[in-house]
Amino acid sequence: MRHLEPIRKSSFGSGLKLLQDGFRISSYDYEVVVVTSNLNGKKQIIEEYCRIKVYCLPILLRIANTPVNPLWYLTLKRIIRAGKPDIINSHQLVPFIGDLTAFVTGNIPFVWDILAKRKSGKSLPRIRVLL
Repeated sequence: MRHLEPIRKSSFGSGLKLLQDGFRISSYDYEVVVVTSNLNGKKQIIEEYCRIKVYCLPILLRIANTPVNPLWYLTLKRIIRAGKPDIINSHQLVPFIGDLTAFVTGNIPFVWDILAKRKSGKSLPRIRVLL
């Protein structure tokens, strides 16, 4: 089974937690692919960590601390077409990459984890939406 996880942070930020989740999922013989934004540069990086393929997509600009690149639409379509995932699971604290992924998924089951924090830094309950 192929599983695609678009995440916002680089694999060195909160993406590390999602990579750990990916390791756990891949131990069940799932193929896990992570898509995130490249917080360290303006070029696309494709890396592999313990059988998990990670795409770090380039950021064009930031709007209210949200990384944005209109070209992600085409890149996400290409990644999804090439990977043919059985399910897509999006984790996001800020909008755009997850919203864009939901828009381009087509008929692939899509689970959206919306994560939020209070100003005090405490996490709010996770909201899961299946589209």
